[in-house]
Amino acid sequence: MALAFLCSRMREKAVNMRRTSQDDIVVPKFRAFIIDHCARECSDEETKVVRRHLRTLGKAFNWYYIEPIAKACIYIPGIPTTIIKLNWQLHDNQSPGSLPNFESLARRLRYRALGTASRCFRINSLLLAHHNNDQAETVLLRLAGGYTGTGLAGIQAEAAIPECAGMYGVHASGGLASSSLRPNEGDEDKDMRVATGGVELVRPLMQFNKVSLVELCRNNGVPWVEDATNHIVTLTARNAIRNLLKNKRLPRAISKPALLTLANAKGEDIERTNRSTADVLKRMTPFLDHRAGTLTFGVSDSISDVLSQNVALSLLKRLASWVSPQDNISKAQLASACKQVFPGISTPTVEEGTTQDPKGPSKRKFTAADLLWQGRTSEDDHTNWIWQLSRQRPSKSFPVCEWSAELFLTTKIPLYWTWQLFDGRYWIRARHKEEKILSLQLLREETLKDIRRDTTIKPQLHMLEQLLHKHAPGSIRFTLPALVDKETGQVLALPTLGWRADHGNALEWEIQYKQVI
Repeated sequence: MALAFLCSRMREKAVNMRRTSQDDIVVPKFRAFIIDHCARECSDEETKVVRRHLRTLGKAFNWYYIEPIAKACIYIPGIPTTIIKLNWQLHDNQSPGSLPNFESLARRLRYRALGTASRCFRINSLLLAHHNNDQAETVLLRLAGGYTGTGLAGIQAEAAIPECAGMYGVHASGGLASSSLRPNEGDEDKDMRVATGGVELVRPLMQFNKVSLVELCRNNGVPWVEDATNHIVTLTARNAIRNLLKNKRLPRAISKPALLTLANAKGEDIERTNRSTADVLKRMTPFLDHRAGTLTFGVSDSISDVLSQNVALSLLKRLASWVSPQDNISKAQLASACKQVFPGISTPTVEEGTTQDPKGPSKRKFTAADLLWQGRTSEDDHTNWIWQLSRQRPSKSFPVCEWSAELFLTTKIPLYWTWQLFDGRYWIRARHKEEKILSLQLLREETLKDIRRDTTIKPQLHMLEQLLHKHAPGSIRFTLPALVDKETGQVLALPTLGWRADHGNALEWEIQYKQVI
C-alpha cells in the first residue's frame, strides 16, 4: 500500500502543478494489479479488501479557474485496480499449496499474468514494492543456495520482466509492431526491423526498509496490508529467513546490514564490468547480419592482453546473446569459448592437431551456447583474429511455429497474438490468403534440393542463389527460417531473405529480429 499511496500523491502533485503552471505537465496514469494466487480459501475476499482500499486513494476534487471565461474541475479518482487470479489448470487443478515446487510455479504464473495484463492495458513499466528487507532475504537465500557470483547482487532496481520469453509485447518486443501485414516486408533493399519495447520492472523503494514504509502508511491513514502466510515460519524458506532476520538471530556476518553491504558491493562490481564490456565492445567493431543471424567481430592482441577473465566472459555473453537461440546464456557455457577467443587470459592445453601459436586459439572451430564459433586470422594483420558466430545446426529438436487458417478469418489482425518467437531469434507472423496452414522451420538440405529441382520458378531460383551466397554461405543457410505449406511440405518463402517461391501476394509475413542489448 505504501507504493500505491506514493503513486497517488505523485498524481495529485502533477495535477496541481498543471493547474498553476503554464507548462504542459503530464499527469501520470497508474493502474494497480492485485495477484490472487488462489492458494487459500480466504484469498478472494482479501484481494477485494485491498481493491477497496486502492479505490479510495487520492479521491479529490480540484477546482481552478481558466481565465477569463470558465471554472473547471478535475476529479481525481482512486487508483483503478485489476484483480488477477492465477490459473492452475495446467497442473491438474491440484491444490496449489500441495505442489512441491509451489513457489517457483507461482512465480512463473505471476509474472506471466502480470505481463499479459500489462500488454492488455498497454503498460510498459511495472512498479513493484520490494524494499531492502526483501533484498536482505534474497541475498541470504542465495548464499544458502551456494551462490557466489553476480546473483549475490540480489534484486535489481530495474530489470526486464522475467518468465515471459516468447510473449510478444511483453518480452523485449512490441515497440515496432504495426496493425497490418505487408507482403514484402523482407525485401532485399530494406533493412530488417529489430524488435524494441517490452515490459520493464522498476523497484523504486529498494533503498527503504519495511519499518519506514509501514510508518509512512500509518501517518497518512493508509492501511498496511500483508499476506498472513508470510508469518508462518515453517511454510517456506523465505519465511524462515524473514523470521531470523526480523528477530536478529543471525551472526553479524550475515545480519541485514552485512547482507545489504554485500549486495551493494556485488552491484558495483557488475556496473564496473558492464562499463568495461561496453568500452571493449566498441573496439571490436561487431557486425550483425540480421538476415542470416550471424555475427562477426575482431580480436586483436591489444584487446586480449588487457582483459580480465570476468570482463571477457561478460563480453562473450553479450555477443553470444545476439545470435544464440538461448534466452539466458550462462558464463559457465562460455568458459571454453573464452579460452579460444582470448587465449592470453588463460592459455589452453594444446591438443593434437591444433595450432601451437600461444597468441592464437588452439581451436579455430568449436561450438558453445548452441552456436558455431569459427575463427580465422585477419588478411591485413595476422596477429588479429576474425570470429564468426552462427546458429549451430540442431541435431535433435527442431524449432517449429505454425499458423492455421482459422486464425485469419478477418483482415483485422490483432496487434499481438499472431506474433511468435521462432528459434529464440526472430519474431514473425504470417498468413496465407488461401487458408493454407503455414509452418515455420529451419531450412533443410533435402528441401533446398527440392526447390532447386523446381523448373517452374527459375527466375526466383537465380535470386535465391545470389541471396544465399551473400548472406548464408555453406551450412549457415540451414539455420535460416523457411515458411512451408504444412500439407504439401513445399517451401513457400525464406522470410529473412525476403525471398518467395512465387510473385503472388497470397502469402504475407512480417518479421523482426530479436531485441539486441
